[in-house]
Amino acid sequence: MPSTVQSPPSTATLDAATDPVGDVPRDWPGLWLQMLRARDGAPSPQLSHSPEFGWSVDDAIGVRASALFDLYKPLLDARARQRRPREHTPWVVAQLGQSLDGFVATLTGDSYYVNGAHCLLHLHRLRALCDAVVVGAGTVATDNPQLTTRRVPGPQPVRVVMDPEARLDGLSRVFRDGQAPTLWVCDSRHAAQARSRLGPVPVHAEVLAVDDLLGKDGTAGYHPQRAVSALATRGLHLLG
Repeated sequence: MPSTVQSPPSTATLDAATDPVGDVPRDWPGLWLQMLRARDGAPSPQLSHSPEFGWSVDDAIGVRASALFDLYKPLLDARARQRRPREHTPWVVAQLGQSLDGFVATLTGDSYYVNGAHCLLHLHRLRALCDAVVVGAGTVATDNPQLTTRRVPGPQPVRVVMDPEARLDGLSRVFRDGQAPTLWVCDSRHAAQARSRLGPVPVHAEVLAVDDLLGKDGTAGYHPQRAVSALATRGLHLLG
């Protein structure tokens, strides 16, 4: 399974408009665009790839841009491996935001301001390099997230909502806003209920039924590896 992709330190923020990131290295935006080309296997004038060492930067770049490249290089290398014959082992990258004193939420449970502007940029870059962004039903119910790459150039990942028992009502933004495709993953025994909540003609969302996601009898526990395998059959091998 995956190596760890670490997050930069977090500072409190409201949104990109109220707390813009103004200290991005000058040579980073161009390099990021080349990384997006490499993401899809397109030739890049600034990057090269070798089977042994993966992607590397051919041009001279600053220290900070180099550090950013090193941060995301494992994802580029993983994508390159996925394109090889018979090498389609899924990667699952875990990302969380936490305060400097190690918390992921406030005492009251309000976590909106834990991630700062740099962390949100980092999160959206991760999404742009992944095939899909995966969240649980609790996150969707509590935060009603968009799960997009709106802060950076790059493709929108497929949004995957893990909801084995189809507890959600199907009205959250990820199912309705049309910003990116969404898969509502649930145990096959609850798929009909999920589809009924999406409505007769869902345009941007689809229920992905996974057999025995909750075990053979529905009570044997949650088996996320079965969902990961089902996503891989859709071509979604790099999950964030």
